[in-house]
Amino acid sequence: MNADNYQYLTEQVLPRLGFPQALDDTLLAKMKAGGDVIKLEAVGNFGKDKMEYSLHLEKVEDRYYLNAVKATITKENEQPQSHTFSLFSQKGYSADEMYNMMDSYPDKRFVYREFMKDGEKVGRWSTVDLSKKDENGNGILRSYYDNTTNFNLVIELGKLPLTYMSPQDKESLIRDMKAGEPGVTSIKRPDGSRERVSLIPKPNIGTILMFDKEGQKIKLDQKKIQGVDNRKFAVKEEMEQKIPPLTEKLLEKAQNGEQEQGKGAKMKAK
Repeated sequence: MNADNYQYLTEQVLPRLGFPQALDDTLLAKMKAGGDVIKLEAVGNFGKDKMEYSLHLEKVEDRYYLNAVKATITKENEQPQSHTFSLFSQKGYSADEMYNMMDSYPDKRFVYREFMKDGEKVGRWSTVDLSKKDENGNGILRSYYDNTTNFNLVIELGKLPLTYMSPQDKESLIRDMKAGEPGVTSIKRPDGSRERVSLIPKPNIGTILMFDKEGQKIKLDQKKIQGVDNRKFAVKEEMEQKIPPLTEKLLEKAQNGEQEQGKGAKMKAK
């Protein structure tokens, strides 16, 4: 067994994908046993939703490489649906991000990535369309690129009547939204009242959807909010992490000023 390979997988690859320690013992046993292919199984609960992950490793010479993760979501009273996420250079979407891209509450969500192509930085929003399947029964990955959608998250946020936030809170909001989490914040209504909302970027239609704590869509009269002080964003865009899926409890915590960073679902081996 290649000890350096095991260390790399358990200290870098698996933690980066949201599986720290949970699969280490199983991986060690299977690497000692040898074989050209190793499959690791993990399960996580996101509220009432269940996510199952099947990690596929292949052996090249004396090292194992993680090439793909098959994620299966099972929602209450619904049939399981799956999508296989490919990895590149042992990097890919995290377990939480996979869930966000496959979930649809309170609306379909997207995850943002930047990468280098032909010497230039390219930004891309992606989601998984489970209403259609390929020949292998997987959902379809839908991607929308910055240079084709002209959607800019910072600019779109600047159009909304958001209440004052510190620079740190602004960065956290954008980081959460880029990871596919609803961005939890407050807006100022035309009558001066404030309302806690969640924001979901929709690069496919070039806007941000807004929802109340009950998950109901909010529509603002643009003419009435023109007089509201819309503070423009001036923040770094190089960020991506997560907060848990939107719940009323999370909204209450946020309103009380608590800092909730994404804990996601705790993964365990099946």
